[in-house]
Amino acid sequence: PNTIEKGKILMLLNDAVRVFLESLEDRALSRSYTSSVAYRLRCFQEEITDRPLSDVESRDVNLYFRFLKEKGLSEGTRAGHASSIKALFNFCVRNGFIPYSPAQNLPKLSYKPIHRRAASAASVAKLIAAIPAYAAHRDYNPRDVKDALAVSFAADCGARLGEINSLRLTD
Repeated sequence: PNTIEKGKILMLLNDAVRVFLESLEDRALSRSYTSSVAYRLRCFQEEITDRPLSDVESRDVNLYFRFLKEKGLSEGTRAGHASSIKALFNFCVRNGFIPYSPAQNLPKLSYKPIHRRAASAASVAKLIAAIPAYAAHRDYNPRDVKDALAVSFAADCGARLGEINSLRLTD
């Protein structure tokens, strides 16, 4: 629901996201695209928290992108987040929910993929062989076990750092 301040209605961030996503569905865009945008905006909402849309500032958006970078997300992934967030705020400006977009000064990010060399099979085998000793070296400290599991998981399925960082127990 919207809040009322000094006789005018302020839209909350969560409501703006909901209205924006409904507008995407009305435009009959692909399900893949809309679910991708919804996921990115859900991530943004979790970090920003619900507040009046007019209280979201450029600083908040920039801090969110710093968080994404520190989390290890690639520039291409961050470019996707930027595209979704810019689209949200541009939609809000066009519909008169806010006077300007707090995402208007985001730096341009590239979708261009980064090609990294994969580790050799011998290096991966050596790493896997070291996992049990690493997990045990401080009497199975939970942090060491977690790190060992992440390395084992990455070696088994080829997951990237950003994908591992994004994993949750509910996954």
